Amino acid sequence: MGCFAGEATERANFVVAKQLLDYSKPFFKRDDQTLRLGSKLENKKLKAFASKEASMSGYLERELSSEAAASLVAGWSRNEIFSCNCQEI
Repeated sequence: MGCFAGEATERANFVVAKQLLDYSKPFFKRDDQTLRLGSKLENKKLKAFASKEASMSGYLERELSSEAAASLVAGWSRNEIFSCNCQEI
């Protein structure tokens, strides 16, 4: 099952644009495993600074028993922050 969500927020003192993508694959390669992938893109303009962020993550979850599970997680994130004269927002 996959989910895509986008959001843009504008207020008097900031602007945020965000795109999210989440994907889940139950029974991945085995009956007791689930694969989950996610990504996020975000663009912010605040009074003091502006930033751009991109991130991706994924994890594999396996049920060990009815009471326990184990996960393997990997992720990547990149964030760039820069000062600007964002008074024109």
